[in-house]
Amino acid sequence: MFKATKKFTIKHLEPRFYGALWVVGAIVAAWACSLGGMSLVGYGGHKEQIVFLAAVLALILGTIGWMWAGRMSILMARKTNALGILERLSSENVADLKVKVYQYLALYAEYQEDDCGKPRPKMPETEIEQLLSVYEQVSVAVVYGAVDHDMIYQAQRLVFQRIYLGLRHHIDKVQLKNPLYYEYFERLTCTWHPEMQRKTAIFNIPGGLFTPMQDADA
Repeated sequence: MFKATKKFTIKHLEPRFYGALWVVGAIVAAWACSLGGMSLVGYGGHKEQIVFLAAVLALILGTIGWMWAGRMSILMARKTNALGILERLSSENVADLKVKVYQYLALYAEYQEDDCGKPRPKMPETEIEQLLSVYEQVSVAVVYGAVDHDMIYQAQRLVFQRIYLGLRHHIDKVQLKNPLYYEYFERLTCTWHPEMQRKTAIFNIPGGLFTPMQDADA
């Protein structure tokens, strides 16, 4: 019930609320201008009404400005966090992990395609687990709206795909013991690449500035 209410509020009520504030503000401004015009041409005094409407208009505009400033603050914080995550993903430590894991992925792909009985390459489990843990943390940050989704999507979408497809056999093996391992990494990758849809629910990204991805705890 709570999730359904939250989803309805995010998708339908929140956008309409901001639109309604602007509409009310425009109506009040037009009303105040008309009364002021009538007063100037001698159709009667409307000083009290104009003062009241001006106060209401100031309150509405102040509310809109305060809410918009909050939205911009959240947006900038998300962009800053995204830059921090991208910097971490390009750090020397993560780069070394990628080199070792990518070397294994290339050897494993050759092993799968080879018909000559080539021995299976040894899997660098420590490096794989560390790299997947890094991307699981990034996925959690994206899912719960702590970082700018579009920045991470543009910069890392193909990396997510490469790691997920290359290590799918390892992820499946680990999830047989505990399906919560790398859950967010898997689900976010499949959200970005629907052709790889998996057994878990797919995230829905509403694109709002305040809200994280809907159904994040589905």
